[in-house]
Amino acid sequence: MNKYDGFMAKKTKLKSIKAMKKLIFVLGTGRSGTHLLGRTISSHPLIEGHIEDPEYFHPAVNIAVKQDISYNFYNRIQKYRLVKKYKQLLKKSAGEYILDKTHPVIWYAEYLMKKIPGSLFVGIIRNPYQTVSSMLNHSGVLEWYAKLPQDKPNRFLGITEENKSFFKDLPLETKCAYRWLSHKRELQRLQGVLKDRYVLFDYDNFLENLNENLEKLSQFLKISNQFNPEHLKTESLDKWKTFLNGVQIRNIDSVTQEIPVA
Repeated sequence: MNKYDGFMAKKTKLKSIKAMKKLIFVLGTGRSGTHLLGRTISSHPLIEGHIEDPEYFHPAVNIAVKQDISYNFYNRIQKYRLVKKYKQLLKKSAGEYILDKTHPVIWYAEYLMKKIPGSLFVGIIRNPYQTVSSMLNHSGVLEWYAKLPQDKPNRFLGITEENKSFFKDLPLETKCAYRWLSHKRELQRLQGVLKDRYVLFDYDNFLENLNENLEKLSQFLKISNQFNPEHLKTESLDKWKTFLNGVQIRNIDSVTQEIPVA
């Protein structure tokens, strides 16, 4: 074998090894159980977990929040740079499975599917009352309403052409409900786009039927069921009832009632 043939054989082998690796993305909205899902998946001995690693999380958030209010060229450059970071992660990681819990990539999962061979996507949707009550208790979530324009369409916040004229005057729980609804619709849309590279879980069902869902995860990822999850507290599922009052519940219903919860 000459030097050229040796070089090409080595290059082909490296490509083959890289193609074997699977990058798993966790999708959802803030306060919907993405942390829990990411930690559960990362508990598997074959999976290298990255839970909101600043290297990927910060640029991903920046793209998601500005995708509808910045120039398309800027968005393309930022997504290209993020994909480059993910490819570097694949290259340097020793394991076959790498998880990235950066849930805002929900807004360009289709792009990542095309640019990163072998990428897989795991989504989670949580009851709107649970999600909104948790949002209302999280300053980081609420800060976006001060940082971003509230009179321009923005999928990240749930601002649309239909509600942009009055969105800024809405109660916080209503704004959070619109954000939940926007992410809910995207999670559903992606089922027809990502197809067999995507699985969607319901938060309540995940906690209440953990063993069944861990088996579903193992089949999706094509690995043995060796997850070692933390103790999950199902009593937390009704916690929202002690936090939200009747007015807040009605405001949430006014946004979400026509959309059945998964």
